[in-house]
Amino acid sequence: MIRWNGVDLLDHFDKILDIRRDILPPRMLRTQEAPGRDGVYLAGVTRGARIIEVDVLMIDRSHSSLRQRVEEVASILDRDEPVPMEIEDEPDRIRYVILSEETDLEEIVHTGRTTLRFFMPDPWKVSKEENFKEITSPPVTFERQSTADDPEGMVPPQQPRYREGKFGQGIFIEEGTTNLLSTPENPAVEEVDVQAGETYTLSHDMGQVEVGHHREEDLSAGEFHNVRLVEGKLVLNKYGEDRKEDLNIAEGGHFQTVYDPEKGWIQLGTETEGPTSLTHDEGTAEWAGGQNSGVQVEKSSIIMNNFPDWEETDNLTDYVKTGWEARIKPTRVTQTANTVRMDSYLNESVALVKEMPGRSDLRSIEFLYYLTTPPEPYDETAGFRTQFIWVLDMPMPGDESRRVAFYPTLFQEASINGKYPGYAWVRLVITRMPVAGDGGNVDVYINGQYNRSLPASGSTLSPRFQFIMENEMQGRFYLADFKFSSTSLHETQSSYLFPLTGERVTPDIELNDLGEYRDSSVTYSWRSNSDLPAGAEDYEHQVGLEADVYVNPIVEWSGYEPVVKGKIPQLESGQSLAGKKVRFRARLQSFDNYRSPYLDGLSVTVEGFRSETYTSGTWTADPIPLDGVGRACRATLNYIADTPLLTRVVAEVALEVDGILGEWVVVGNGEEIPALTRKLDLTGARLHVRFHLSGTTRTSPHLESVEVDLVSAFVEEGVRISPVTDLSSIRRAADSFAGMVQHSPEGTRVIYEAQLGDGVWQEITADILPGIETGDDLQGVTLRTRLRLSADPRGEQTPAVLAARWRVDQEMSGENGVTRLVPATAQLVLTPVGVRRWQLEAREYGTSFHPDTRKPEVLWFPAPVALNEGEGTLSLWAYEDGIPRRKYLLDTDGEFRFSIYRSEGMEGYRVRVNNEPLFDLPLPPTGQFNQIVVRWSGNEVAAFINGVLRDSSSLSEPVSFAEASRLYLGSDRLGNAQWNERLDEVHFSSVARPDAYLTDPERLTQPEAVDRDTAYLLRFDASLADSSTILIHEGSAPTLPRFEVRIERDMDALKILHIETGRFLLIQGTLKPGDTVLLGDPGDPVRINGHPRKQWLSLDSDFFRLVKGDNTFEVTEGAQVIAYWRERWK
Repeated sequence: MIRWNGVDLLDHFDKILDIRRDILPPRMLRTQEAPGRDGVYLAGVTRGARIIEVDVLMIDRSHSSLRQRVEEVASILDRDEPVPMEIEDEPDRIRYVILSEETDLEEIVHTGRTTLRFFMPDPWKVSKEENFKEITSPPVTFERQSTADDPEGMVPPQQPRYREGKFGQGIFIEEGTTNLLSTPENPAVEEVDVQAGETYTLSHDMGQVEVGHHREEDLSAGEFHNVRLVEGKLVLNKYGEDRKEDLNIAEGGHFQTVYDPEKGWIQLGTETEGPTSLTHDEGTAEWAGGQNSGVQVEKSSIIMNNFPDWEETDNLTDYVKTGWEARIKPTRVTQTANTVRMDSYLNESVALVKEMPGRSDLRSIEFLYYLTTPPEPYDETAGFRTQFIWVLDMPMPGDESRRVAFYPTLFQEASINGKYPGYAWVRLVITRMPVAGDGGNVDVYINGQYNRSLPASGSTLSPRFQFIMENEMQGRFYLADFKFSSTSLHETQSSYLFPLTGERVTPDIELNDLGEYRDSSVTYSWRSNSDLPAGAEDYEHQVGLEADVYVNPIVEWSGYEPVVKGKIPQLESGQSLAGKKVRFRARLQSFDNYRSPYLDGLSVTVEGFRSETYTSGTWTADPIPLDGVGRACRATLNYIADTPLLTRVVAEVALEVDGILGEWVVVGNGEEIPALTRKLDLTGARLHVRFHLSGTTRTSPHLESVEVDLVSAFVEEGVRISPVTDLSSIRRAADSFAGMVQHSPEGTRVIYEAQLGDGVWQEITADILPGIETGDDLQGVTLRTRLRLSADPRGEQTPAVLAARWRVDQEMSGENGVTRLVPATAQLVLTPVGVRRWQLEAREYGTSFHPDTRKPEVLWFPAPVALNEGEGTLSLWAYEDGIPRRKYLLDTDGEFRFSIYRSEGMEGYRVRVNNEPLFDLPLPPTGQFNQIVVRWSGNEVAAFINGVLRDSSSLSEPVSFAEASRLYLGSDRLGNAQWNERLDEVHFSSVARPDAYLTDPERLTQPEAVDRDTAYLLRFDASLADSSTILIHEGSAPTLPRFEVRIERDMDALKILHIETGRFLLIQGTLKPGDTVLLGDPGDPVRINGHPRKQWLSLDSDFFRLVKGDNTFEVTEGAQVIAYWRERWK
């Protein structure tokens, strides 16, 4: 079959008999003869046009029909330009031919056959389709803002480092380096601040490094016991704070002294005129002011108001009328003026009863009794008692037929201490009612004192109160007062207030203006409100009067003393009344607990007198609280005084402790106060200071200022214990050191100690840590230090620790000049021995050397160039160093993140697609290059390691690289987590390569090949060039390419250089971003944005042809170029 210009010749001829074509076109050798030389010079070879002969057969029924068909064929074959011809046995080749003039179509009419001769002006066959290839790609961007070390020497900034790769060279991508050492290239001893517990890597060339873990103790940290840090020095605490107390001489108390505000000093005073008499009458003032406690004003009198709440009181002036009955021997019960008398003799009983039906709620009873002397003859063997029975109207728990009753036996001789006759007050209080199994409790009190307790028992008697003198008693009994309440007055207690009292305290009566004391008169009137029988005088109402004098601000109130003979106690004739005042206290007493005496009036008169001048006086300062001082090691009194002739100033001090004022002691100016020493705790104490001034009637001394200098004492001993330091990371000890800088005044001391684990504290001597020997295994060993400070005996001096430090040297065993260090302290001391250069980094692994700080390396290129959206394959070779850290092989920006990485703690690699972790791959062999492949097609993703399928998965959505503008190699998309090793042969394909291709072991032995499906290829052979831009011409004959160019920046010339031939196309003219340039068609060589611009073509340009195999180009930067060509064959 032959297709001519798209027409199958068999559609017009009955048969093609033969096709004749040559192997090569005619060759014409161009030679040149050289005179005097044999032979010729070969100047070149020229290929001529080719002829293709095709024998055809055409048969028909008639001559006319045959001619008609020949005319149709002639019409088809008649062309002015060569047209494509395809021959069946070469389906992918096209020849451009035209019918030769030597073809005789007329012969067909006569014989039915002829030979078609086709002239082929271009002797080369071409491919059916035009190929195209982008021969430029967006540049790969490499960033590093500093130089970097390499085996070949230092590499300038922004230049990558190439090292031995899988095939040829590979690129080395590394994170930044910060060398913590200040002598990197001329090593000297260094003290480096580090983070304890973190991992560091020490790298060095040649020699060895001694490592010491050094602790410069932070004296502000740890446990403190009675020590503190002052201006960077560790000292003992004081018991308190030092104080300089400037006494305010404008305040305080004056006795015959005054403060002159104009002169600002204290001097002796002069008497002033004023009243010398004062009268205070409480009654006429209706008891205004003052303080009342348990009393109140009633009808111009003071009465008590603090009695118990009695429901009924009975003074027994008519016992029958108040419900009492005489029983058994009624004639033995007699009513007196204010008592009921009961008489009993041997073998006779008598009772006094008061029925109380319905009363189950009574809880307290109180009564007054009188027991007379038994009559003669007295039978000492007889029981001497009276019994009181108290029956409540309620059943006895456990015995419903009986009532609750208490049976206290009263008035045995012991009850009144063996003395009779006499009265006594009895109080009964039920504190616990009986319940089943518990008889309850009633307490018996006699004259306010607890006597005994007893439980209740059952009784068949009716509810009542009953006094009974039984037949074995002989004597007489008086009942003078009886009252009861439904309230338990109080719980069981040793006593109650007996007698009950109330107090009236008058307002303070000022005496300050009366001069000096001469005399006083104090009277008061009161009435009793009791109606007790004869013999009970001890229980009558009482009202007593006491006086209390305010002396001065130091002594304050001197305490109450009784007023005797109407005189104020504590005041003597001639005594100054300056600053003094008096108050009176009236105390009202009641034994019966329900009637009060009456205080009707109180009158006070004080008489004074005045002299002309004072020749002596005293100023007393306000007390100085000493709480803040704690304990004093020294206290000094300093004052300034002017003492003219015949005058004198004397200072005295007294210490008040627990409210008790000590003795006044004379202290000279500038002398120490003897009572204040370290042994005395001054908490709550106060210092009193007073000055005695003496002079003449004309001359006074002057006291101008007073200061008390209080120096708090240092505590006897204090301790600072350091925080615990774990020495485990040192592993094995090589040596140790410890010492301190301290100042110890005479009498003070500092001891530096160490403790390993929970062991004993040992003093540090000879500058060596005790307990640590060379070669000791320090795993699990901890260290604490202790500073013990002791003050001098008086507490005036403290030692001071300025610094404390220790060091433990580590036994070194690093390999290849690299050692991982985990500091036990915040400082390392590094000592180089024969080291050429060194580096310390704050990480668990080392990076390449740098004398200071090397910036991280980042490599990226435009993601759309390499990542095909629908399907694709990524293949790269990566060196695995086996260090378990976070590092990235590949990462993209944008929402649908695509990355391959390893995180800390991860055993292998993780593949993230569409921003979700898709699967984890096992860790490939370490210490070598491994090929990592990821393939995607639609929703399907698979991963291969070293030609073996390791995992595959299906996504919920197709793989997407939307919004991905950058693809990072050897780091994450933030420029961190560098691979820290070499990468090689990074190959992106625009198709999902089949398993057979990816698992072919032959592929693992040779570099990646560029084919039609290669989208991007970085070989890193000392270059960041994209090898995928190589144009591969597979034809056997040269072909002329044409080019389509997109301009991306301003330029005034565009050049496309063919590397293999050295020929180029060059246009000169102003080009702008967005311009489109078409080049290479000999008939229309230059078009700019669709317009011919042949004049822009430089005369130096050549229309070069592609060579068989690889064709590479160099293009002016800023131009993106696509080459178009057809494969040509001989």
